[in-house]
Amino acid sequence: MSHFRESEALKKRHMEIQHQSEAQNQANYTKRILDDVKKQHALQSKQQPRELKAKEMQIRKQFRQTVKTQSRQFKAYQSQILQTVPKEEQKDLIARLKDEQSRKVASLATQYESTIQRMITEQTVIYCDILHCTSIHSTLSNHKYFQVKLESWQEEDIKSRSEKLQKELDMLITFQDKQKLSLCAACERERIQLQDRTNLRLSVLEQKMSEEMIRFEQDREKCLRQLNERKVGTHKIN
Repeated sequence: MSHFRESEALKKRHMEIQHQSEAQNQANYTKRILDDVKKQHALQSKQQPRELKAKEMQIRKQFRQTVKTQSRQFKAYQSQILQTVPKEEQKDLIARLKDEQSRKVASLATQYESTIQRMITEQTVIYCDILHCTSIHSTLSNHKYFQVKLESWQEEDIKSRSEKLQKELDMLITFQDKQKLSLCAACERERIQLQDRTNLRLSVLEQKMSEEMIRFEQDREKCLRQLNERKVGTHKIN
């Protein structure tokens, strides 16, 4: 049993080291991703004029407002349509309506993104002409229009990525916990099996010892009987 306990402790220690290494790797990965995103956002903010960022934010705000308006209209339209169809057909109709709404929102997002990209391209050319820049990064980075402070959408991006990375960490922890439980269960099964085998060997040994004792007593009695018989025979001869 001592060998089993040593083996069990070694397995648990090995798993603990493995889990610590996995957790550290995940932490390093999370830090690297977030640092890269922050650097990318800071560079984006530094490379674009404040006026351009303000226009971009305005366009994104218009997009969100348009999506909200469409969502309210969609809900009202869906409510009206559902009143005109049988109940058993409503589930399929709702699915089709939602798919159509998703396609419209995706198409709208594409249009707004195209508008933003076109505006950025046009405004970049304008600023280069005004400032007589030969290198956008080196010349515009010190211009008054630029700012390093992250915008709200960038902060939301970081928040979203952080939440995703936290979910990955939670999944890793859950998986590790399952591994620990599985190892403990396996060790317990092995301990029970080892104890059963030990008990069986002990039982067999006790049975053999009992049989040996019986044979010993039988042999001893036989020897005593033979000795007595020889004594009796000697007395008769005399």
